[in-house]
Amino acid sequence: MPVFVDTNVLVYARDAFEPEKQQRAQAWMAELWESRTGRTSVQVLNSLA
Repeated sequence: MPVFVDTNVLVYARDAFEPEKQQRAQAWMAELWESRTGRTSVQVLNSLA
């Protein structure tokens, strides 16, 4: 089943000031990558720019 990844997950995956959240976000993203179930939108990607 697809899982939508919102901006905050992508931000936390890169945020070294929040190490616990960063680790959890990176682990979640890795799981979604391996299972090929992660989804996002162009709007979310634009929010990161």
